[in-house]
Amino acid sequence: MRRTLVRLTVVASALTVAVACTGDAASSSAPAPSRVDAVVAPPPPEKDPKAVAAFCDSHFTEADAKPFVWPGLADSAAVPANGEWRWLNVWATWCKPCVAEMPLIVKWQGKLAADGVKTGFTLLSVDDNGGKVTHFATEHPDLPVGMRIDDVKNLESWLTSNGLDASVAIPLNFFIDGQGRTRCVRSGQISDTDYAAIKRVLQGE
Repeated sequence: MRRTLVRLTVVASALTVAVACTGDAASSSAPAPSRVDAVVAPPPPEKDPKAVAAFCDSHFTEADAKPFVWPGLADSAAVPANGEWRWLNVWATWCKPCVAEMPLIVKWQGKLAADGVKTGFTLLSVDDNGGKVTHFATEHPDLPVGMRIDDVKNLESWLTSNGLDASVAIPLNFFIDGQGRTRCVRSGQISDTDYAAIKRVLQGE
Protein backbone atom coordinates (compact mmCIF):
# COMPACT_ATOMS: atom_id res chain seq x y z
CA MET A 1 0.00 0.00 0.00
CA ARG A 2 1.40 3.36 -0.94
CA ARG A 3 1.96 5.53 2.09
CA THR A 4 0.79 9.10 2.15
CA LEU A 5 3.76 11.45 2.48
CA VAL A 6 3.80 15.13 3.23
CA ARG A 7 6.46 17.71 2.54
CA LEU A 8 7.17 20.03 5.42
CA THR A 9 8.00 23.62 4.48
CA VAL A 10 9.62 25.45 7.35
CA VAL A 11 9.12 29.26 7.65
CA ALA A 12 10.26 31.70 4.98
CA SER A 13 13.78 30.32 4.83
CA ALA A 14 12.53 27.40 2.67
CA LEU A 15 13.63 24.77 5.15
CA THR A 16 11.98 21.60 3.80
CA VAL A 17 11.24 18.21 5.24
CA ALA A 18 9.74 15.88 2.67
CA VAL A 19 8.79 14.43 4.53
CA ALA A 20 3.31 1.93 1.53
CA CYS A 21 -11.61 -25.87 6.11
CA THR A 22 -11.03 -27.29 3.78
CA GLY A 23 -10.88 -30.88 4.78
CA ASP A 24 -10.15 -33.83 2.58
CA ALA A 25 -11.94 -37.10 2.10
CA ALA A 26 -9.52 -38.90 4.39
CA SER A 27 -10.32 -36.59 7.31
CA SER A 28 -13.92 -37.86 7.48
CA SER A 29 -12.66 -41.33 8.35
CA ALA A 30 -10.22 -40.17 11.04
CA PRO A 31 -11.01 -41.38 14.56
CA ALA A 32 -12.69 -38.97 16.95
CA PRO A 33 -10.28 -37.25 19.33
CA SER A 34 -9.94 -38.67 22.80
CA ARG A 35 -11.05 -36.71 25.89
CA VAL A 36 -7.43 -35.73 26.49
CA ASP A 37 -6.87 -34.64 22.92
CA ALA A 38 -10.00 -32.51 23.04
CA VAL A 39 -8.73 -30.27 25.83
CA VAL A 40 -5.20 -29.73 24.56
CA ALA A 41 -4.79 -26.11 23.47
CA PRO A 42 -3.66 -25.57 19.88
CA PRO A 43 -0.10 -24.36 19.45
CA PRO A 44 0.28 -20.57 19.26
CA PRO A 45 0.62 -19.13 15.77
CA GLU A 46 4.15 -18.69 14.57
CA LYS A 47 5.49 -15.16 14.76
CA ASP A 48 6.29 -13.57 11.46
CA PRO A 49 9.30 -11.29 11.91
CA LYS A 50 8.67 -9.86 8.46
CA ALA A 51 5.45 -8.20 9.69
CA VAL A 52 7.31 -5.86 12.03
CA ALA A 53 10.15 -5.31 9.57
CA ALA A 54 7.65 -4.38 6.86
CA PHE A 55 5.96 -1.83 9.12
CA CYS A 56 9.10 -0.14 10.44
CA ASP A 57 11.25 1.92 8.11
CA SER A 58 14.00 1.37 10.67
CA HIS A 59 13.83 -1.50 13.15
CA PHE A 60 16.33 -2.10 15.95
CA THR A 61 16.83 -4.99 18.34
CA GLU A 62 17.50 -4.43 22.02
CA ALA A 63 21.18 -5.00 21.35
CA ASP A 64 21.61 -2.42 18.58
CA ALA A 65 19.05 0.23 19.58
CA LYS A 66 20.38 3.72 20.33
CA PRO A 67 19.08 6.32 22.79
CA PHE A 68 16.27 8.48 21.49
CA VAL A 69 17.11 12.19 21.46
CA TRP A 70 14.29 14.58 22.36
CA PRO A 71 14.12 18.01 20.70
CA GLY A 72 13.81 21.24 22.60
CA LEU A 73 10.19 21.66 23.67
CA ALA A 74 8.07 24.80 23.68
CA ASP A 75 6.30 26.21 26.73
CA SER A 76 8.76 24.55 29.13
CA ALA A 77 7.18 21.16 28.52
CA ALA A 78 8.93 18.31 30.32
CA VAL A 79 10.44 15.37 28.51
CA PRO A 80 8.52 12.20 29.43
CA ALA A 81 10.40 9.90 31.79
CA ASN A 82 11.64 6.48 30.75
CA GLY A 83 10.28 3.33 32.31
CA GLU A 84 7.67 2.18 29.83
CA TRP A 85 7.40 1.85 26.10
CA ARG A 86 6.39 5.09 24.41
CA TRP A 87 4.75 5.81 21.08
CA LEU A 88 5.73 9.27 19.84
CA ASN A 89 3.73 10.69 16.95
CA VAL A 90 5.24 13.70 15.13
CA TRP A 91 2.59 15.76 13.37
CA ALA A 92 1.53 19.24 12.25
CA THR A 93 -1.85 20.95 12.08
CA TRP A 94 -1.54 21.52 8.32
CA CYS A 95 -0.56 17.89 7.62
CA LYS A 96 -3.71 16.18 6.34
CA PRO A 97 -2.43 12.58 6.73
CA CYS A 98 -1.38 13.45 10.31
CA VAL A 99 -4.86 14.66 11.20
CA ALA A 100 -6.50 11.76 9.34
CA GLU A 101 -4.68 9.11 11.38
CA MET A 102 -5.26 10.74 14.78
CA PRO A 103 -8.69 9.18 15.53
CA LEU A 104 -7.25 5.74 14.75
CA ILE A 105 -4.27 6.30 17.04
CA VAL A 106 -6.53 7.49 19.86
CA LYS A 107 -8.72 4.42 19.40
CA TRP A 108 -5.69 2.13 19.49
CA GLN A 109 -4.50 3.54 22.81
CA GLY A 110 -7.56 1.96 24.42
CA LYS A 111 -7.21 -1.23 22.40
CA LEU A 112 -3.56 -1.65 23.41
CA ALA A 113 -4.49 -1.21 27.07
CA ALA A 114 -7.30 -3.77 26.71
CA ASP A 115 -4.78 -6.18 25.17
CA GLY A 116 -2.44 -5.75 28.13
CA VAL A 117 0.17 -3.70 26.28
CA LYS A 118 1.31 -0.88 28.55
CA THR A 119 2.62 2.12 26.67
CA GLY A 120 2.80 5.87 27.00
CA PHE A 121 1.66 8.02 24.12
CA THR A 122 2.98 11.45 23.16
CA LEU A 123 2.14 13.83 20.33
CA LEU A 124 4.79 16.27 19.14
CA SER A 125 3.72 19.12 16.86
CA VAL A 126 6.24 20.66 14.48
CA ASP A 127 4.10 23.72 13.77
CA ASP A 128 6.00 26.98 13.71
CA ASN A 129 3.87 28.66 16.39
CA GLY A 130 1.64 27.68 19.26
CA GLY A 131 -1.33 29.68 18.00
CA LYS A 132 -1.94 27.18 15.21
CA VAL A 133 -2.00 24.30 17.67
CA THR A 134 -4.34 26.17 20.02
CA HIS A 135 -6.70 26.90 17.14
CA PHE A 136 -6.60 23.26 16.05
CA ALA A 137 -7.43 22.12 19.59
CA THR A 138 -10.43 24.44 19.64
CA GLU A 139 -11.74 23.07 16.36
CA HIS A 140 -10.99 19.43 17.26
CA PRO A 141 -11.78 19.05 20.97
CA ASP A 142 -11.95 15.27 20.57
CA LEU A 143 -8.31 15.02 19.47
CA PRO A 144 -5.15 15.47 21.58
CA VAL A 145 -2.47 17.95 20.57
CA GLY A 146 0.40 17.18 22.97
CA MET A 147 3.67 19.07 22.96
CA ARG A 148 5.34 21.30 20.37
CA ILE A 149 8.93 21.64 19.20
CA ASP A 150 10.45 24.87 20.51
CA ASP A 151 11.83 26.08 17.19
CA VAL A 152 10.98 24.46 13.89
CA LYS A 153 14.29 25.70 12.52
CA ASN A 154 15.89 23.02 14.69
CA LEU A 155 13.84 20.25 13.10
CA GLU A 156 16.45 19.08 10.59
CA SER A 157 19.20 18.81 13.19
CA TRP A 158 16.87 16.97 15.54
CA LEU A 159 15.95 14.43 12.88
CA THR A 160 19.57 13.78 11.97
CA SER A 161 20.49 13.45 15.66
CA ASN A 162 18.15 10.45 15.69
CA GLY A 163 19.80 8.92 12.63
CA LEU A 164 17.14 10.04 10.16
CA ASP A 165 17.40 11.88 6.90
CA ALA A 166 16.46 15.55 7.22
CA SER A 167 13.90 15.06 4.43
CA VAL A 168 11.93 12.34 6.23
CA ALA A 169 8.14 12.59 5.86
CA ILE A 170 5.51 13.29 8.45
CA PRO A 171 3.50 11.89 10.08
CA LEU A 172 6.45 10.24 11.77
CA ASN A 173 6.13 7.60 14.48
CA PHE A 174 8.85 6.64 16.94
CA PHE A 175 8.50 3.59 19.18
CA ILE A 176 10.80 3.99 22.17
CA ASP A 177 11.48 1.25 24.72
CA GLY A 178 11.50 1.58 28.50
CA GLN A 179 15.21 2.38 28.50
CA GLY A 180 14.65 5.33 26.19
CA ARG A 181 16.02 3.66 23.05
CA THR A 182 14.51 3.92 19.58
CA ARG A 183 13.31 0.49 18.48
CA CYS A 184 11.19 1.36 15.45
CA VAL A 185 10.66 4.38 13.22
CA ARG A 186 7.80 4.65 10.75
CA SER A 187 7.26 7.53 8.30
CA GLY A 188 3.92 8.13 6.59
CA GLN A 189 0.30 7.64 7.53
CA ILE A 190 -0.66 4.43 9.31
CA SER A 191 -3.75 2.42 8.38
CA ASP A 192 -6.21 0.18 10.19
CA THR A 193 -4.23 -2.87 9.06
CA ASP A 194 -1.14 -1.81 11.04
CA TYR A 195 -2.41 -2.57 14.54
CA ALA A 196 -0.94 -6.06 14.81
CA ALA A 197 2.53 -4.84 13.79
CA ILE A 198 2.39 -1.89 16.19
CA LYS A 199 1.33 -4.18 19.03
CA ARG A 200 4.30 -6.45 18.32
CA VAL A 201 6.71 -3.53 18.26
CA LEU A 202 5.43 -2.32 21.63
CA GLN A 203 5.89 -5.83 23.02
CA GLY A 204 9.58 -5.67 22.13
CA GLU A 205 9.62 -7.84 19.02
